[in-house]
Amino acid sequence: MKRLSKEEKMALKAAANEAPFSAKSLLAEITPLIKSYFIGTPIYEHNALKLVFLNGQAFRISVKEVTEY
Repeated sequence: MKRLSKEEKMALKAAANEAPFSAKSLLAEITPLIKSYFIGTPIYEHNALKLVFLNGQAFRISVKEVTEY
């Protein structure tokens, strides 16, 4: 297994200590990544992002917190 650098260890510790965030907040964080990869129109819906593409297709990406994993 790869040894972690000091910076990677610090980043992992910060991530583990991060305050809880909402599904809506997570969706807001990932939307720019999706927009940079796909050409289409993003439309926010309740805890979901609807993507409408130029060919007429539409998809809904929803986010929901789960307690078990």
